[in-house]
Amino acid sequence: MGLSEKAQELKTQMQAVVADKRELEAVEAEWRDLLDFEEERLCGLTDGELPIVTELFDERGRLRKALATHQLQNIVRLQHVAITPLQRRVLRLRYVQGNTWKEIVGYLGKTKQYLLREHNKALEILAKQPKK
Repeated sequence: MGLSEKAQELKTQMQAVVADKRELEAVEAEWRDLLDFEEERLCGLTDGELPIVTELFDERGRLRKALATHQLQNIVRLQHVAITPLQRRVLRLRYVQGNTWKEIVGYLGKTKQYLLREHNKALEILAKQPKK
């Protein structure tokens, strides 16, 4: 059974956390690689290299802010909705914490198919909630 159009739209909005988290992880990895350089190498950056470091630092900050904003939006969405505790946990793990389905299956000890059904039911319930 596919999701309704409204539930699919909500899912897409909530997936911003997952996308932000993955993008931030990539930028964080680049940042760690950069910091792994010897200290004197970083101090001796050329004028051409400095903007790259600054840009990466700025991008890292932007992504952190976007991730926090999307996480907060998703937390607010889940606060007072009549869904089961399992459904709430699945949505939190996926759209607030940005976990993969493999991680969620491992945390909850249920099959992926079962968790996806619960996930879809919860999205349909959320989609029917009036906007606040």
